[in-house]
Amino acid sequence: MLRQSRATARLHQLLRAPGTIPVLVIVAAVVAANLPTLLHLVTTNPLLLNAELAPPTHGVLPGVPYTDPNAGYTTQALGHRAALDWLHGHIPWWNPYEGAGAPLAGEMQGGAFFPPVLLLAAHAGLLAMQVLLEAVAGWATYFLVRRLGVGRTLSTAAGVAFGLCGTFAWIAHAPMRPVAFLPLCLVGVERAVEAGREHRPGGWRLLAMALALSILAGFPETTLIDGLLVGWWAALRLVGPGREVWRAVTGKLAAGLAVGVGLALPLLAAFVAYLPSSDLGAHSAGFAYAAIPTLGLVQDVLPYSLGPISGFTQTHPPDPTLGDIWGNTGGFVSATVVAGALVGLVGRRQRLLRLGLGAWIAVCLLRTY
Repeated sequence: MLRQSRATARLHQLLRAPGTIPVLVIVAAVVAANLPTLLHLVTTNPLLLNAELAPPTHGVLPGVPYTDPNAGYTTQALGHRAALDWLHGHIPWWNPYEGAGAPLAGEMQGGAFFPPVLLLAAHAGLLAMQVLLEAVAGWATYFLVRRLGVGRTLSTAAGVAFGLCGTFAWIAHAPMRPVAFLPLCLVGVERAVEAGREHRPGGWRLLAMALALSILAGFPETTLIDGLLVGWWAALRLVGPGREVWRAVTGKLAAGLAVGVGLALPLLAAFVAYLPSSDLGAHSAGFAYAAIPTLGLVQDVLPYSLGPISGFTQTHPPDPTLGDIWGNTGGFVSATVVAGALVGLVGRRQRLLRLGLGAWIAVCLLRTY
C-alpha cells in the first residue's frame, strides 16, 4: 500500500508539472492525425504500395499517400536491411543484396546509423518511425517556443503545428527524418546562449546531440538546409547578448558543432568514401536548378487545392505542370500557420529574431519557386 501511494503521489506530481499536459496534448494530436493508418482503415505501408508484393490497393480517392516511392525503394528496404544487421550483431556497412554489393551505411538514405532505424525491422516500422519523429518535432518546438517567452497554450499549438507539418504529411522517406531535429538544434542554441550569458559551464551538449542525430538521420541535403538555418539563428542570437559574452557563446556553439560532427564521424567517413564512385543522378547538378511551378504556391496555403497527391496527374492529354509540382514539393504550410506567422512577424519582443526569420522564409520561398 505504501509503494502504491508513493507511485500515485509521483504520478500526481508529474501531471502537475508545467510541461506535462502540453507534451501529452502533442502526443494525442500526433496519434489522432495518424489514427486512420494506425487502425488500418487506410494504408501507407510501402510493402503494399511500392514493393508489388500484393495486388494494388485502391482508395476512395485517386492518388497516393506520399509524394515519393523512395519511401519503399530506399527508406523501408534499406532501413529494414540495416535494422536486421544490427539485431544480428553486425554493423551495417555493406549491402550484399544490391547488385554485386554496395555500401549500406555510406549511401545514407537507409539511415543505417540512425537509432530509430531499428523500428524498420517491424512490418509497420515506417509508420512507427513517422509517429515518433512527429512527436519529437512537436515536443522540441514546444520547448523552443517556451524558451522564447511564449505562453503554454500558444507554445502547445506551435508544437502541434510543427509536429504535423506538411513535410511529415506528404514525405515518408529520408528527407523527413532530419526535420524532426531542427527545433531540437535550435533549443540547443538557446541553451548555449543562455549558458554563455550566465557564464555557466556546459550548455552545448543538447546542440551536439541534436546535430549528430540530424546527420545520422541520413539525408545530407535536408541536414545542410537545417544547418544553415541553425547557423542563421545562432548569428541572430549572438547579436543580442552583447560583445562581452560573444567569446563564451561562440565557444559553446563551436563545442556543440565539433562534438556533434564527431559523434557522426563513422557515418560521414562511409559517406565521403562512397561519394566519388556513387551514381548521384540529378543530385549532382540538375536538382540545384529545379523549381516548383508558380501554380504550386496555392498549395502552401490550401494543401489539397490541386487534389490528392498525384491524384490528377494522369489526365488526357497529360498535364506536366501537376507532375512537376508533386515531384518537387517539400510539403505545405496551411492558411492558419501563415496567418500566425504574419502576426508573429509584427510583434515587439525578439524583434531582430522575428525579422531575421521572416527574411529566411522569404529567401526559401523565392528559391523554391
